[in-house]
Amino acid sequence: MSPVRRWWPAALFGAVATPVVLALGAVLWAPAAGLDVRTPLAQLGAFRPQIAFVAFTAGVCAVLVPWRPARIAGLACALVAASAVPQIAPRAVADLAAGPADLTVLSVNVFLSQADAAAVARLAVGHEADVVALPEGSAPFAAEVVRLAAADGVAYLSETGGPDMPADGGGPFPTSMLVRADRAPRFVPGPPLRYGTVSAVVGPVTVTAVHPTAPVPGAEQAWRDDHAPLVAECARGGPLLLVGDFNSTLDQSPMRAILAAGCRDAGEIAGRGLAGTWPARTARPLRVPIDHVLLTPGAGEVTGYALVDVPHTDHRGLLVTIRTR
Repeated sequence: MSPVRRWWPAALFGAVATPVVLALGAVLWAPAAGLDVRTPLAQLGAFRPQIAFVAFTAGVCAVLVPWRPARIAGLACALVAASAVPQIAPRAVADLAAGPADLTVLSVNVFLSQADAAAVARLAVGHEADVVALPEGSAPFAAEVVRLAAADGVAYLSETGGPDMPADGGGPFPTSMLVRADRAPRFVPGPPLRYGTVSAVVGPVTVTAVHPTAPVPGAEQAWRDDHAPLVAECARGGPLLLVGDFNSTLDQSPMRAILAAGCRDAGEIAGRGLAGTWPARTARPLRVPIDHVLLTPGAGEVTGYALVDVPHTDHRGLLVTIRTR
């Protein structure tokens, strides 16, 4: 066999494998470098843990192939995937505070106000939620939850921010918040987001329900712009909770900026930072954690964290308990 015929399969394989490995590196590290500003990197960053796992598994399998070019490519693929592990793995390690909590927060994106209001009310009453954040919850939806909770003996006050629910379901959407009346909340203006925000002073902390724009193709800049006021809120300090559907995971650069400004993610503190919340109807490994409860150091300590299911919404809800300082 001539040298050309012997080496051309390896050369062709290398010509294909090299761009694949480089693309993998770009997908895995663009968010950390703040380069996830355009499609498809803005969307793929949400799936960074899944991509790293699949790439590492594929790389290890390729290393076992008895052909040197495949082993080299497999090793490169596995090493690039493994480079993301030090950032991803700590999210599965719990650091919950011991002792009782004095603030319970429930957050549910209620999917264009189509979620089961009775189920939301049962969760709020059954878990004695002090604050209920309802991204995509209209004023009538919030009023219905208040009515149902009152029928069970718990009084809530509600406030809604943002536009009315759009008839075509295309956004922007309102955001509602319920606070137990016996907590004597004081509703205050929230940060300016395209989708509605609601803020309330509840005891020693300010709680803000948020819903930044999603990074759909063509809306990447709006996605980043909507996170900027939240970065400022965390940087300002003070006892603050940011609660809701952030449309970003811990890997994506807008959320990284919020965390770098001083907020911490309750899911990560609880060792559940990889537990996906959307889309709720898909297989668990395909879900991404875009719903969060974030808190500044002065807000308190996380004592509990759970995901809850609500019928007729595409998000899983969050139930977080906090001991305020």
